Amino acid sequence: MKIAKCPIEKAIGLMFASKSRIRKGMCLMNKKELRAGITTLFCFYPMELIFVNKNNIVVDKAVLKPWTFCYKPKKPYKFAVESSARCFDNLKTGARVVIQ
Repeated sequence: MKIAKCPIEKAIGLMFASKSRIRKGMCLMNKKELRAGITTLFCFYPMELIFVNKNNIVVDKAVLKPWTFCYKPKKPYKFAVESSARCFDNLKTGARVVIQ
């Protein structure tokens, strides 16, 4: 899984990505918790996202269709993890995850 730390990497995310690249996923890492929106403009496949706070707790989860203008998570997050749809079916909001 690729880790995106710089603003340009985070802005592009998985735009224009192939299905195989989406399946590998991407973690968008922020320096502090925030409620920034996520877009799937220029994404050609559905994606599932989990939003994780600084305590490694899943605070929100969403499946976004391609070309969704903006999804704003319910709570602030430090990490947004993008992957192919249905990848995080076993994870529930409130679950603890490990991000290394």
